[in-house]
Amino acid sequence: MLVEIIPDAPECLDDCKAWRPASYQEHFTNSGIADRDLAIEAYDYSPDQFRLPFDRLVSEMNRLVALAVARMDQALLDGNDDITRMIATRASRNLQDLIGQAGAVIHGETATLDQSEIDLLMEIG
Repeated sequence: MLVEIIPDAPECLDDCKAWRPASYQEHFTNSGIADRDLAIEAYDYSPDQFRLPFDRLVSEMNRLVALAVARMDQALLDGNDDITRMIATRASRNLQDLIGQAGAVIHGETATLDQSEIDLLMEIG
């Protein structure tokens, strides 16, 4: 994750700023996974009890990345290396938590964080 290395390699911030989220279908279209066509097709048939929490988690991950990048950009402009590191560390940890949640949904678990728990994760600095 580029977000995690920004404090030690601030020149990578431009790469983070250029990043744009991809839809589920775009992700698999651009991947080298052998069964990508099946994964793309299956998405539309996924039951709402799995697809909706998954989509919500992905949306929150995308929002967290955008927020962290914007805050690190400002912290770097302000010359505040400690704040930059804190934002990167916390954002990385929170992204890993959300990725774990998304993985659980992919594997059939329907329990996810509620909005107040997600809001706590979004408080990165």
